[in-house]
Amino acid sequence: MYLVVCFTAWAAIAWLLFRWTALPAAARTGSLRRFWAWMLAYTYGIRTFIVGVMLVATHWRLGTHFDNSAVTRFTAFGREVVLEPGSWTQYRTLIVLPQLILWAGLTLLAGLLIGWPCYLAARRGAARP
Repeated sequence: MYLVVCFTAWAAIAWLLFRWTALPAAARTGSLRRFWAWMLAYTYGIRTFIVGVMLVATHWRLGTHFDNSAVTRFTAFGREVVLEPGSWTQYRTLIVLPQLILWAGLTLLAGLLIGWPCYLAARRGAARP
């Protein structure tokens, strides 16, 4: 439960930072570079935080949805993969790479779909006298 509260607080803080700093600043200057710089910083900031939470949960076998310690065998692309519990290979395969590649891409896509219209609206509002 504590991890869920921490994650929710982190997401709320990130949204407030975005809402009150990055989006208006990017819109005022008309800078897509600022918009995308913030999106990348947010994406990898939140993903790095999640990787840390997942590594702790898996290492200490906390039993939360962040804990991957029970996953030691799966099939990918027709090949069975067997992982040693608690090994760096398990952490890398199940936590680090998916979070920093797959989920980062999905976070950026969501930012594009949700953040882009917000950016355009803020830019239009900033252009008014």
